[in-house]
Amino acid sequence: MRYKFFCLLTLFGIILFQCSNNSNYFQTFADNHTVSLWLFDETEYDYTTLADAGLGGYDLRLMPEGHLVPGKFGNCLNLAGGSSHAIAYAGFAGKVVNNHIRRPDGIVSGLWGPTEGPEYLLHALAGDDWTCEFWFNLKEIQGDITIIDMGQGYQPGFSVRLTIDKGFEIINSYSGHRALSPINIMDLTDERWHHVAFVQSGSTVSYFLDGKKLAGIHVTSIPRQSLPDLQKPEDREHEHRDFESMNFEQRRQNRFNITIGHPRQGGNIMYGMMDELRFSNVVRYAKDFDLPSTFARKFGAYGAKPSEPAVPHGLPVLFGGEKTESPLQFGLRKYLFIDDAIVDSADGVHITMNSPTNKQKIDFVPRKSAWRPTAVDMGDMVYLYVPEGYSAGKGRTYLFTSTDGIHFTEHDESPVIDEIPLYGTFFKDTNPDVPDEERFKLTAWVGNRGICLYLSPDGIHWRRNETLMLPLVSGGGAETFYDDQRGEYITFIRRDASFQSETCPGGSRAGVMFKTSEPLKTWPFIPLDHPYFEGWTLPCVTCEGPTIISKKSSGQAYRTRAIKYPWAADTYLAFVWRYPRHLGDDPPRHVDLGVSRDASHWKFFEPTQGWYIPVEDDADPEQISIYGLIRRNNDIWQYTDHGGAHGGDAPRTYYRWTQRLDGFVSLDGTGIVVTRPLVLIGKDIRLVLNSTGSVKIAILDEKGKEIGGFGLADCDLIPNAIDHVVTWAGISDLSKFSNKTIRIKFKMVDTKLFAFEFTGKKIQ
Repeated sequence: MRYKFFCLLTLFGIILFQCSNNSNYFQTFADNHTVSLWLFDETEYDYTTLADAGLGGYDLRLMPEGHLVPGKFGNCLNLAGGSSHAIAYAGFAGKVVNNHIRRPDGIVSGLWGPTEGPEYLLHALAGDDWTCEFWFNLKEIQGDITIIDMGQGYQPGFSVRLTIDKGFEIINSYSGHRALSPINIMDLTDERWHHVAFVQSGSTVSYFLDGKKLAGIHVTSIPRQSLPDLQKPEDREHEHRDFESMNFEQRRQNRFNITIGHPRQGGNIMYGMMDELRFSNVVRYAKDFDLPSTFARKFGAYGAKPSEPAVPHGLPVLFGGEKTESPLQFGLRKYLFIDDAIVDSADGVHITMNSPTNKQKIDFVPRKSAWRPTAVDMGDMVYLYVPEGYSAGKGRTYLFTSTDGIHFTEHDESPVIDEIPLYGTFFKDTNPDVPDEERFKLTAWVGNRGICLYLSPDGIHWRRNETLMLPLVSGGGAETFYDDQRGEYITFIRRDASFQSETCPGGSRAGVMFKTSEPLKTWPFIPLDHPYFEGWTLPCVTCEGPTIISKKSSGQAYRTRAIKYPWAADTYLAFVWRYPRHLGDDPPRHVDLGVSRDASHWKFFEPTQGWYIPVEDDADPEQISIYGLIRRNNDIWQYTDHGGAHGGDAPRTYYRWTQRLDGFVSLDGTGIVVTRPLVLIGKDIRLVLNSTGSVKIAILDEKGKEIGGFGLADCDLIPNAIDHVVTWAGISDLSKFSNKTIRIKFKMVDTKLFAFEFTGKKIQ
């Protein structure tokens, strides 16, 4: 009975521990006792964020003297003995003071901006039990070196030193202990990787080298340092803590600092590499142990069982940019008439954009006009994620839900992400191989951090990925989707308009593409010799990826809202916010529909056919699209945000629109259309159309001659239908044409043809 009670009490304690940290946030840590874990697996770029995969998320910032190179596990931090800092402790997330904190050369960087004290880490070091461990590889010793040093300003804090005459020295002013561990320092300069662990239990400190417990530890008491102010800022946009009036050195002395490879005040340079620095709030080791593998999550990018790269699961790619002369291997697929990619000849018909209809106001009222929601289809519910944004006072992400798509209520566990100011898009990952705990994803620009990936098993409990997604700044979010046909994750990130260079032409907002098959690793990008800095702590997106969606006569591309259409292959849509800056300093933005067959080559409908979302009300001059498509039977719901020009402070109104399934674009008119040569491996043809007249279909041979029994005269009446099987004198079976090259002729009278599809049993 006592044992059961003890187990129950222990379980309650674990739950209480988790809830006290954050009841609604699925944390990043590998286990509940890892308070800080720097894996150093990012890709080197100017001032990249070195993400903390531990409980607190206490990120570091790579400085000019620090480098990332292949290490023990993935990448590692390389310390080449430079004259300045290799890393710095990142300021708190948000927009605050970015336009005021500059490097000594005047470039805006925020490198020494205000910080939040690493609360969980400091409480661990001030407690009775903790473990500090890391892998390191020393190249040479030129004297005493400081491996780790942290504290408020230059006050006593926590440090790990390696001295010529005393060996390892740990100074922990937060617990009031100093420990010496005699070792021949030259034994460590063999340019091999060594695992080092320091463990404190009460007043006892143990030291482990490569899994072996060493004797002779000498512990003395030292004055105890009180913990620094751990208060979070009241407002992440306007909080400055008087930093504007301070010079570079004064800022350093008024923030919490962490250094690796030298003391906070400089000197004692370390020459070597460090990998996987972890702090825990428990005793990890009490006796000799086998050397640990990576501390990354087991199923993460670098864990013991890393996630496999994504592979194609959808139909083979049918289009890849330019047209080819060879027959199209169609397979069992639906084809949408978003363009003329399949058309060989046409007379009397044209491609037409179709705006959505049935505009309905929803009862969601944002707390701040700058919010940019995402709509996610949860089957029987609509989830509306609403980030406050990187310039918000607190930076929380709220969740609203609805069963009818009109009436939204805040979820019981909202906010689902707390005090992480961000802009981004949420989506349900359609990759069938993705682990359940990563089924929902968020890609976001987080102020003072970069582009980050968040993961969730249920869309409610979120954790940040262990490594940074991209070390870049974007005034917008990262609009991301999974491409089943290519086995890739694709994201579009806004390039801003204020830069211009010979090697990277700028001058307007545009959508830059990044893609990868391994989304949990830092995404591939093109490092520039001279990245562009504006008013942020990291390089702005410029030419680190190809510019795909760019400025048109109707305006700059403010957001792309690009997505892979889920209900037909080879179809990509973008609901671009066009920003006609030439009309004034702050003109209203409107939605321009873009279509693509490969996500790299796009066609747009404005100005030839107008805006996708109708401009109806002078009181709401601006209409912008919300990310996400919600399907209900044969309807697709889309959401929009209406209000004053370029956000502003005026109240916003949100609407739901209805688009018919596959109805964004159609082949319209009265005339004849003949397709390119196709290889049919289906059984029948189905049509999606809207006709007030008539439409008939003929099957042609490769040379364009009607095949007997399947001509226009043989085709039965085709009604106005979402899904209609075509018959010829009552016959729909096209099995006889299996693996043969054919063409299809459409004779249309007052018809809108949205799509056709080869269906039925595949012929072997």
